Amino acid sequence: MVNDSSSDQDILEKTLTALIQILIKNKGKLFLSILLGGIIGIASSFLIPKKYTSKAELLPEFNSNKFGSLSSLASLAGLDAAGSSESDALRPDLFPNILQSSPALLYLLSQPVKSDSGKNYSSLLAFYEIQNEVKVKPQLLKLKITDSLYKYTTSELGIISSLKKSINSSFEKKSGIIFVSVEMTDPKVAAITLANCIKYLKQYVSEYRYGKKHGEVAFVGSQLKTAKERMQKAQYALQKFKDNNRNLFLNTAKIGEQKLEEDYSLAASVYNDLLRESEKLNIAEQEDKPAFQILEPPVIPVAKSSPNRFFFGVGGSILSFLLTVIMVLIPWKKVFS
Repeated sequence: MVNDSSSDQDILEKTLTALIQILIKNKGKLFLSILLGGIIGIASSFLIPKKYTSKAELLPEFNSNKFGSLSSLASLAGLDAAGSSESDALRPDLFPNILQSSPALLYLLSQPVKSDSGKNYSSLLAFYEIQNEVKVKPQLLKLKITDSLYKYTTSELGIISSLKKSINSSFEKKSGIIFVSVEMTDPKVAAITLANCIKYLKQYVSEYRYGKKHGEVAFVGSQLKTAKERMQKAQYALQKFKDNNRNLFLNTAKIGEQKLEEDYSLAASVYNDLLRESEKLNIAEQEDKPAFQILEPPVIPVAKSSPNRFFFGVGGSILSFLLTVIMVLIPWKKVFS
């Protein structure tokens, strides 16, 4: 077994020696392949359209306490702010998913844009149609979230997929910053689309956060109006009864007055309860409005972001080198036989 192991080691050493010798012998070819591969890689990068990336940084601000800094005002109004904290189902780390959703993409496609050369487009979709030399149905921009049975064409899916890939967003938990970028073949279109991304994000979060609460405020407001009218009617009936029975001391009159006072007291109590609830909801709605601080606003990029010609050059050199090594070593397969 020792002899067999020694024999295998000798074969391996001879093979490696032969391999190194053949590579040294063909070092000129290998060097030329690296040079030509790099040149071809760089040349091929010119066939790929230039793209520009516009970037922005956002800082979402949310308060977990419904009243927050307005708790003192709530206390003055007789409202209980204790135990009013609630968790937010729409976390900032979900914002990138919002921008990748179909409603967001369709919204962006429907927004007008302007190219760096000054040409106006009625929509981002029109820009894509000219760039890709395709034509899609105008019904695409009229789709709603409920239109789940709509059958997309190949061209429509291609445009939506291209837009989806051009939007890149991420949330950094440590700093709480949302990074959003858009890459397009036109720098100004990229910046405008990025601004529309931020606009859509604000609208979506606003509707999600206090859309339901706004409905509650409206409902309580309508009930408050009804309760106020009822209280005023009860107050008027009580005062009118007192004016008409000022000099009467009959028990029936006292019973009638007592009943009117109870009706007024009940109406006033309901009105005051609804008034406190309305003030509470109004304060909570104002406090819960999401605020986006734009740390880095979208700007029109000057330098292209792709293609990276250095990457194409290095990649072409490596690929050409590996192919040349394989071609050089093919005749030496007899060494392993």
